[in-house]
Amino acid sequence: MARRRTATLGSKMFNINRLDENLENSSRDIEIEWISTTFQKRICSKFVKISSTNLPISSQKCHCGLHLEEHCKNAIQIGDMSGNGSWSTIMNTQVSPTNAFGNVTLPSRQQQNETYQTKYIRMDCNTKGDNIVKLIEESWEVAPPSLIISIFGNKFRGSQVRGKVRQVFEKALIKICQISDVWIFTQGLNCGVSAQVGNVIA
Repeated sequence: MARRRTATLGSKMFNINRLDENLENSSRDIEIEWISTTFQKRICSKFVKISSTNLPISSQKCHCGLHLEEHCKNAIQIGDMSGNGSWSTIMNTQVSPTNAFGNVTLPSRQQQNETYQTKYIRMDCNTKGDNIVKLIEESWEVAPPSLIISIFGNKFRGSQVRGKVRQVFEKALIKICQISDVWIFTQGLNCGVSAQVGNVIA
């Protein structure tokens, strides 16, 4: 049974555990407010169907890869633009305060039926680097790395490293992963070279 810690000041008795809990909740509220006001997410604001088909609009996808129901409520619906490819991130998206952050539970690759928790946040591609570093180091309390590596392929698919080059690549990556304070950045997609990096690290 957990012991209840108390302290007496004058004629008043205080519950130390409750004070600690209140301070922790207050700190968490401040952190949530800072993240919500500092980071933005980018969403598609114009539904542009990929091609002209007889399928119902609910079954068709936008150039962003999502269905109409997955867009924001006020998304503008416009016709087929597959011919001129005029959909663009700059013209067809908008930003809004992020509401997707916190802890996510993932399955462990080391042990079956085991899970682990890690931090995540959805943010705009134009987010300032200083704010990202502050989030990682101060809010998530991750120590600064001694080495940062970015690994990106030139395509989402078909960009995997193959043959002898793959063996050298994976061997070098394993050695890098043995450094305890290294950060590795990829596109974060489960395909191409990003998937290879994820498999090696796992």
